Amino acid sequence: ILLPIVWMLVHFIRNHAGTFFRELRNKEGHAITILVFFVVMVVSKCIDRSLNVLTELYGMHFTDSLVALQLAQEECLLPILIIIASWQYMQRRKWLTGF
Repeated sequence: ILLPIVWMLVHFIRNHAGTFFRELRNKEGHAITILVFFVVMVVSKCIDRSLNVLTELYGMHFTDSLVALQLAQEECLLPILIIIASWQYMQRRKWLTGF
């Protein structure tokens, strides 16, 4: 299951990373939103793994608000960021092509 993910990452880096970083330097809205998406995903995964490890190893229990924060990031915020980035990219394409 990891091979397709690794292949996708290599393909993205080889073919699209230059364009992505150029659009970040130009402060394009969709590129910034994609960067925020990856930052939120990393933070969410770190919180999730930390909560799981602390619960399993030390039997710690956390407040519902901390668990809700982690779930809200994964289940709600990430899809919203994808929708916003798609909309920003479509608006940019319309502006560039005049449609």
